Amino acid sequence: MVKAYDGAPIFSGFSLNVEKGDVIAVLGPSGCGKSTMLRCINGLEKIQGGDILLNGESVVKEEKDMPGVRKKIGMVFQSYELFGHMTVLDNLTLGPVKAKGEDKAEAEKRALALLDRVGLKDKAQSFPRNLSGGQQQRVAILRAMLMDPEIFLFDEVTAALDPEMVQEVLSLVGELAKEGKTMLIVTHEMEFARKVANRILFMEEGHIIEDTGPEEFFEHPTTERSRRFLEGLHYN
Repeated sequence: MVKAYDGAPIFSGFSLNVEKGDVIAVLGPSGCGKSTMLRCINGLEKIQGGDILLNGESVVKEEKDMPGVRKKIGMVFQSYELFGHMTVLDNLTLGPVKAKGEDKAEAEKRALALLDRVGLKDKAQSFPRNLSGGQQQRVAILRAMLMDPEIFLFDEVTAALDPEMVQEVLSLVGELAKEGKTMLIVTHEMEFARKVANRILFMEEGHIIEDTGPEEFFEHPTTERSRRFLEGLHYN
């Protein structure tokens, strides 16, 4: 994959394989390309070379097919991206009903079951402005879940939250990992990454410089840049 802004390369010769069931934590300093990578996968950023394949099919060759692609890719942003004029329940059912043609009553039944699962069923008729940041982010994750995507992309989903709200969001992501969902998770939560991921990608200036298991990365990083990164976080 090749990606550039105004001729300045972000990715050049970038290559990554994600297997079904992989839970990959993507780590690295700010500006190294982590979020841009997710946005390219979801078609929110155009690439200038290479390809992105989902189950062997290109997701970038035909722009008109992107709505269909996004049904298979569930992306959750750090800023929630909920529709403020719609209730929680309507936010959750919009995608399944409009994009997938699901019966509204069935979509609402599934949405209410998920809200109940995370203790938010009583918020079904609330508007996003009446929810805490942690509650809004859990609703955003549920919205992605209701589309039954083949892969989840999480972009710093706890970055905008107060510390006490972080754990409730990470717990939900951790449950998805236990269910065998395929995920790419950009995060600065080191303990969470170590606990939930089966692979750690460490990125620097648009390149993957480590792709290894969590124990290997956190206990025995193989590059000086990784060691400095962990030391800077006072992790080692």
